[in-house]
Amino acid sequence: MKTLSTLSCHSVLAFVSDVKYNDAMRRKVGRPATGHEPRLSIRMKPSALKRANGAARAAGTTVGKWIEAAINEKVQREKGGRNVTKRDR
Repeated sequence: MKTLSTLSCHSVLAFVSDVKYNDAMRRKVGRPATGHEPRLSIRMKPSALKRANGAARAAGTTVGKWIEAAINEKVQREKGGRNVTKRDR
């Protein structure tokens, strides 16, 4: 027969040893830091991609950087109040 002190000792030890047991083995959430910018897939017409590729090549940059610059230019133009996507009449 176990004594009271033996039972309490084991239950305390079991409790202490189980605390944060899985923390080290827990799967990390999210992607690890790589130092690179995340990739993004964009659906577009092949003809638009060819035009962007040609313009990027002429500018001496990558398609991704060229598209990023084009987006920034469009945002800046739209901040001026004029909608560049609508035709002037």
